[in-house]
Amino acid sequence: MTETRQETSAASKALERLRAHQPPASPRAEGPESSSPRPPHHDGASPTNHSTSLPPKPTRDPEGVLNESDAPSRHMAAAGTRGRLPDENAKTRLNTWLDGINSPDWQELARRTKTGTVRTIAAQRAASRRRADARAKAREEKSRQRAEREAAEAAEAEASAERKRAAEEAARLAAEAEAAQQAAEEAAARAAASTNDLESLVENAREAIVDAAEVPRTAEQLRNTSPFWVDDEGPIYVPPYNLPSRDPDPPEQRSDLIRRLVVTVVAAATLVLGFMGLGWFGGPTAHSAAHSAYGPENALLAPNSNSFMIWGVLFVWIALYAIFQWHPSQRSSYRQRDIGYLTAGAGLLGALWLLCARSSLVFLSVVVALALTTVLVYAVRRMNQRTARSNVERVFVDGPAALFLGWMLVLLPATLSIALTRAGFTLLLPASLWAVLTIVGCTWAAASFSMSERGRIVVALGFAWGLFWVMLDRLLTLQSSAPVAIVCGLCAFIVLLATENRRYQIGHAERRAARGQRTEF
Repeated sequence: MTETRQETSAASKALERLRAHQPPASPRAEGPESSSPRPPHHDGASPTNHSTSLPPKPTRDPEGVLNESDAPSRHMAAAGTRGRLPDENAKTRLNTWLDGINSPDWQELARRTKTGTVRTIAAQRAASRRRADARAKAREEKSRQRAEREAAEAAEAEASAERKRAAEEAARLAAEAEAAQQAAEEAAARAAASTNDLESLVENAREAIVDAAEVPRTAEQLRNTSPFWVDDEGPIYVPPYNLPSRDPDPPEQRSDLIRRLVVTVVAAATLVLGFMGLGWFGGPTAHSAAHSAYGPENALLAPNSNSFMIWGVLFVWIALYAIFQWHPSQRSSYRQRDIGYLTAGAGLLGALWLLCARSSLVFLSVVVALALTTVLVYAVRRMNQRTARSNVERVFVDGPAALFLGWMLVLLPATLSIALTRAGFTLLLPASLWAVLTIVGCTWAAASFSMSERGRIVVALGFAWGLFWVMLDRLLTLQSSAPVAIVCGLCAFIVLLATENRRYQIGHAERRAARGQRTEF
């Protein structure tokens, strides 16, 4: 580009030199001869061989208009005319005047221009290549820096992850070490406690054996002697319930006599009022009264009228209990002091429930049933804490309360369902579903009490008795419900089976222990 500019400047300077050497114009000739055109060259010579003298410049008149003879073109009109001139040689004269100018060496100028252009293009290409190389190098450097940065970041991330894994591993190992140490300490403490307990058990057993007059060999003797039987290797059998107390009864007091009298009077009143409520002395019963609410068609859990036969058994059994409490072995026993008033009160509340049902006092009967069930639950719990010392005591003392509790676990939800039905109270779920849920809940309670002590089969029998009559009514009466009947049968069977299974396991374990065979219960 620089060379092209230099060549252009040189050409301009040459043209200026040519103009500087141009001779001055000759005076304008007057007349028509002076306006004749210069004859053209006809000898074929090159225009470059002409003289360097140029034709005279056209002159103007004082008014500033070209004369007609001096005008190089017909467009330059004289005498104030602006039209076309009649002279046809103006173009020839103009060309002649132009040819008189020495022209530069155009080939050299073209050669120099081409050479400069080629050099300029080559320089531009070289500069483009240099810029491209520079950009490529810059891109490579940037890529290299980016790769190095990414590699550094990856290395830093990997190092951070490695440090994190190392910290987690260290924390895990520390936690495991701490857990192992704690487990070892706990195991050592348990071993020490077990050793101490075993030593104390063995020592107590040996003392009991030394103090005993003879070694027990029957299950009854084993139950009444010690909570376990031991040999050289340790205890043979530990029963899963409280064994009867071998402590002698406390001295009889005045309160014991008052208790026996009160229980006897209440048992007699219970016998009279209970049979009155059953209609033995005339009058309607809970089922035969006018507009009775206790008919099996009134509620899904209402039992059949035949189920009330168990009331007579209960009242007679409570009377037998009142007689048995006068036995010398029961006059001042701890068990009689705990459950004497409870058993008598339960019998009186049962008779009161019959009278309320007979009079169709539904809501009052619900309150009485709740109180009666609460008293029986507390009585059975007290009997489990102080178990019977003989089978006779278990029959006459434990029997009435256990049977009564099993029966009330059916009668209480039946009374509640009758009251809700009579009040027109409806819940979100269908009545049959509520009945099934209630039976399942009562079954859990009945199984809990029937599987206490050695297995209270009397509780299971009272509960199964009530469910049997409910199931029968749900199959044969107008208020039929197959799901309720099926659930009643299954629950009664489950309670009986679970109770008998516990009785068998405990009896089998005690028989093995009586033979000196180790048993785990």
